[in-house]
Amino acid sequence: MDLIKRMVSFSLFKVLGRFSFNPDQFQLNLSQNRFIDLSQKSDIETESCGWVSPENCLMDPVVDEIFYDSYLCLSMRLDCRTISKTLLADKCALEEKKKLAELGRERLSKKERQEIREKIREELMKNSPIKSLIFRALWNYESQNCFLFATSSAAQHRFSQLFEKTFGLELELETPSSLAIAWAKSHNAIPVLSPLEPSSFVPPIRKAE
Repeated sequence: MDLIKRMVSFSLFKVLGRFSFNPDQFQLNLSQNRFIDLSQKSDIETESCGWVSPENCLMDPVVDEIFYDSYLCLSMRLDCRTISKTLLADKCALEEKKKLAELGRERLSKKERQEIREKIREELMKNSPIKSLIFRALWNYESQNCFLFATSSAAQHRFSQLFEKTFGLELELETPSSLAIAWAKSHNAIPVLSPLEPSSFVPPIRKAE
C-alpha cells in the first residue's frame, strides 16, 4: 500500500457531491468501467484505461478488496501503444517515394499522402510494445477527500475522467493556494488578509563599490 512507504507523492482531490455507499451498485459501477486489455480491442485503439483489483492488476476489481470502513482503495490501469514520430515520418517518406515511382508522377495528392500515413501508422501500432501504468488512490467518501498517488497532470486528468464516468462525481484538485483560501473563508480572514502584500525572501543584490 502506497501510504506505508517511507516517501510518497500524491495529489489531493475534493469529491464534489454526496456519495452513499451501496456494495451492489458500487460493484456494478466498477464492472462497467473495468480495465479491458488492448488485445481485446480493435487494432486502431492506442490505449485502454479502467479499474483493476488493488491486489493484482491482472484481475477485475471486487468490492470486498476495495472497501475498508469509510475508505475505498482504487487502482486504475492505463495501457498505451506508442510509436516514434521520426520512424513514422521516415517510413512515410520511403513509401511516398516508392508510390511516386510506380505512378510516374512528381507529387502525391493530400489524400494519397494521408492514406499512406494511416496505413503505416496501423502497421507500426500492431507491432509496438504496450506500456502499462498503475495508479492507486484512496478515497474517504465520508470526508469527501481522495488521494491519488501521482502528481502528473496527465495522471490527474485521466483519473478524474474515469472517476466521474464511474461514480458520476466530479473531482476538484486541491492546491496549497485553494486550501489557504478555503481556510481563510471559513475563519472570516479574507478582510484581514486582502490588504497584505507578499514579502520577498531574496536578499537585495549589492552593487559593486
